Formats: sequence, C-alpha cells, structure tokens
Amino acid sequence: MAASISAQGKGRFLAINVTGAAAATGGGVGSIINPEGALIHIVRTFWMITTGSTGAANLNVGIGVAATTDASDLISALDAAVAGTFNGIAQVTTAKTAAGLAWGATSYLNFTGSATTAGLVGTFYVEYIRS
Repeated sequence: MAASISAQGKGRFLAINVTGAAAATGGGVGSIINPEGALIHIVRTFWMITTGSTGAANLNVGIGVAATTDASDLISALDAAVAGTFNGIAQVTTAKTAAGLAWGATSYLNFTGSATTAGLVGTFYVEYIRS
C-alpha cells in the first residue's frame, strides 16, 4: 500500500466583502467568477452581515452560469436588513454532489437583492474543496 498527497481535495476558505447596491437584478449586489478555474465543491458558507440594509430586501446567494443569474442554492430570501451571522449549507438541487454544491470552472457566485440593499455591509465566507 502507498499513500501520497494529491493536489485534489485541497480545502480552502474564500472571504468575499459585500456591500449593498440599488440594483435588484440577478447578481446585482455582486458576482464572483470561480477563483480556481476548475470544478470546486462548496461545503458550507457563512454570511456575516455587520450592517443591515437601510431598506427592506431579501438576499439570494447561489451559483449561476452567468453573472446575472438570480440563484438561491446557498442562501434563499435572507432578510438583508438584519445584522448577524448566518450559516448557509448547500441546498439539495440538481447541482448537489456528494462533496458539496458544485461550482463549475466558468460559473459565478451571485448575490441578488429583491430590492435595494443599500447600506448593507458584510463578508461572505465560502469553504470549498477543489476537485
């Protein structure tokens, strides 16, 4: 028997600074292309909102094929006006894999507000494993 360390399976945390926006379109709050340029699997996420939005809006966070996709497979309809720490485990969807939510090499992590999220300040943490 032999064992060796592989480049596959490397786990990482990604910290994304997010500020609110007036746009209420898909990815209107922000969008991040896959930073590895390879298939990765999101294991869990943490959303730390330090300052809630000044208006009433809900936030969706998820993986989309375009930067303008309104996806909610990580966070769905979270109240943007409430400060706090929120845990986002990947929901069961067609993109669900045994190792977590698949984030394709050319896909985007999108943040979408249902209305203006102006005033919102926070950090979104993503724990993932690279395939």
